[in-house]
Amino acid sequence: MDFIPKQYQDRVKEVLVPLQKYKGQIIVVVCLIVSGLIAKSIWGGWEVEREHLEAKQKSYEEQQKITLKIDTAEKKLKETIDQLLGNDFFELKDIVEQMVKQSSLKLISLKPGAEIQFTTYKKMEVLLSTRGDYGQLVRFMGLLEKGDTPIQLESLNVTILSGKKEEKGLNIEIKIAGFAKK
Repeated sequence: MDFIPKQYQDRVKEVLVPLQKYKGQIIVVVCLIVSGLIAKSIWGGWEVEREHLEAKQKSYEEQQKITLKIDTAEKKLKETIDQLLGNDFFELKDIVEQMVKQSSLKLISLKPGAEIQFTTYKKMEVLLSTRGDYGQLVRFMGLLEKGDTPIQLESLNVTILSGKKEEKGLNIEIKIAGFAKK
């Protein structure tokens, strides 16, 4: 009791001495109060966590709905483009893009050109704009020549880029024709 000022020590003894006979019950009550406070704290934390998880679940479900809508829209767009251009264009486009990548040319743009219908086959043109150097152009031409797909070079326009250091090299415009059965 040394930590209690002397003027209050007698009063504290008066209060504590009668309570000593209830020491066990007081400890139980104090333990119950402390455990109740701890339980409330834990439960409150669980409640906050539950609310947080519910919000995440709702957000995830909304993302899933949006993803489904995007996938559906992409599918419809692809079907529409397929109807307009035909699947053959996309096969030709994929082949040409692969050749550009293998030759290390930088693809600037790739657009569909004319489509000409013949009796038993059709001819599809692809207009290609790339940048690169002479070695890359030669590799591309080799891939075009050795490919398994019936592709033909329609036109080639090469200009030298001049100006800034980053713009050195060749600007290459290519028209390629692919052929497919009707």
